Amino acid sequence: MVPQCAKDNTRYYSVEQRTWLVEQSGPLVSIQWDFTRKWPYSSLQPSKQALWKMKKKLITECTVENLHRGRSGRPRSIRTETNIRNIAASLYKEKDLRPRDRHSSARKNNFNGISKSSFNRITKDELQLHPYKLSFKSDLKTGDYSKRNIFAQKLLQHIDSEDITVGEGRWKTTWSFLNGLWITDEATFDINGRLSGQNIRCYDDKDKGRPKSFWVPQKKFPIKIMVWGAVAMDGRKTDLVFFSKKNGSLDGTTYREKVLKPATRQIKRLSKRSLKGQCFMQDGAPCHTTRQNMKFLKKTFGCRFMSRFSAKYGGLIDWPPNSPDLSVLDFSIWSLVKQYVYASPMPNNEEELVDKIKSVWDEKITPEYIRSCAEEFVRRLRQCVADEGSNVD
Repeated sequence: MVPQCAKDNTRYYSVEQRTWLVEQSGPLVSIQWDFTRKWPYSSLQPSKQALWKMKKKLITECTVENLHRGRSGRPRSIRTETNIRNIAASLYKEKDLRPRDRHSSARKNNFNGISKSSFNRITKDELQLHPYKLSFKSDLKTGDYSKRNIFAQKLLQHIDSEDITVGEGRWKTTWSFLNGLWITDEATFDINGRLSGQNIRCYDDKDKGRPKSFWVPQKKFPIKIMVWGAVAMDGRKTDLVFFSKKNGSLDGTTYREKVLKPATRQIKRLSKRSLKGQCFMQDGAPCHTTRQNMKFLKKTFGCRFMSRFSAKYGGLIDWPPNSPDLSVLDFSIWSLVKQYVYASPMPNNEEELVDKIKSVWDEKITPEYIRSCAEEFVRRLRQCVADEGSNVD
């Protein structure tokens, strides 16, 4: 059975559909069936009146295009040309201002006397603009740009060209450089977490005041723990290592004994009992780059390690300073972990915080997610080279 004819409205048909319809002849039912077969996903259904209008237009105007396309109904009172020009002018003036000197979209609406929805429609539909959120980036020094550029170039050369075959018999395997790359980093978590008072609302009787349940206690000196983790770009990951005030500060010796040595054994176990083909990358934190730690990495991984000053100890590439945007743990993984850890219900003590971090690390940081981060990592390296070492977004 032919679907019921749509309301006669020829302006919704494309030029291709109009051209095809005016070329047809025969019964209306046959034309409707043929139209449905040719455009199966179209919700339109040509009526007799629509066909008559299109053919009349072809005879009188020698075209099937809608030359009089416009807006029917009452004149616009908000999305007028004057308001569009005023908003475009105000946005253009703010284009080069510092973030602190800019106005929020709500204040822009008040200045122009229009609603938020009308402001959004004008910027999106009329001006074709996108509302970018504020983004924070590292404060790069003058010499950092060239170091980041060189780091990205050299690392891409290894990623694009290097494969290593290791092991014998059933242990034989071939590692691409990217699959054998282990990226490590630390992150800090605390009991208070991060809640934005501007994004959360509670509606109640205004005469009663703020509900007691809507007060969030903030500890003056919240419990903080540092977490170390490592991921390989093929989807593997190590167990997390936790540090708190109970364990003392994280110095070079503690880092080597509680992180490097256990992590090395675990990486070897996850890499078919061989560290050949594996590459270890860490940032330039002082506890990472002590002489004993750099010698340990040289002895364990040969030349296949990256850190600050690693070239001095025979390493692969020096890690560039101020570059969290080039570490998958910094620009993606830790953010995801914190998103779930700080979700309700919040942990109440250190033990609950540790358990929740472990749970999120095991359940949410999947091999598929790590591999998607690896693709983003390579993209960021290429963008860093293209932008000559600038911050990557």
